[in-house]
Amino acid sequence: MRVADHNQYGKSKPWQGAINVPLVCAGPGVGENVTIDVPVATLDITATALDYAGAPVPAGMTSRSLRGLLEAGALPEVLAARNRTFVHSGLHMRQILTENMSFRVVVGPPGPHGQQLWNSSYKLVCCFGECPGLPSPIRDAPNRGVDADGWMRLLYDTVNDPFDMFDLKLRLPDIAETLRRALPVANGFDCPAQPTVVPNPIQPEPEPEPPSPSPSPSSSPLRSFLFSNGI
Repeated sequence: MRVADHNQYGKSKPWQGAINVPLVCAGPGVGENVTIDVPVATLDITATALDYAGAPVPAGMTSRSLRGLLEAGALPEVLAARNRTFVHSGLHMRQILTENMSFRVVVGPPGPHGQQLWNSSYKLVCCFGECPGLPSPIRDAPNRGVDADGWMRLLYDTVNDPFDMFDLKLRLPDIAETLRRALPVANGFDCPAQPTVVPNPIQPEPEPEPPSPSPSPSSSPLRSFLFSNGI
């Protein structure tokens, strides 16, 4: 349970105090006094237990064994042994009172991601409308952080910002887009790409028209106009 973070409580929120639950494992072959800072999913505990028991994972089960992580040593070995490139979470619920309770979360660990090299672990939160239990910096932002298309997208460094205070999506748009593409599409929840904000172009002031020459006494106004334009 999360208590007091952003004046919220409970676990049905996408913020670190609610989803960052420590997992403690012990047993034969599991490293001693080792802390692994790679995000994992609790749904993978089932496949891990089956792996240590020597039992096969049933067809159709999406759980994946954490055994490689638990028996790895240094960070390079951990990154090579991770069972998932990205870890997903989310909630799909009806609105409770006035608060939207549906969201999607995807977290990626440090290391290479295609052409990118991440120096930390990053989390993307995506909601249609306001996310539940907004952190205070987002509550105080213009439009309360909701983008022009009605979606809310927030990017956080889960290592250096454990309280979700600094949204990095505008500073690190490539990381935000990589995580967005990793989000599963289910139950009609398809987090779209960040809309491009095109600033209004500055319209140049129109140049003043040159004054028309005064007609000579012997010329009609029409002939004077034609002459002044070289016809």
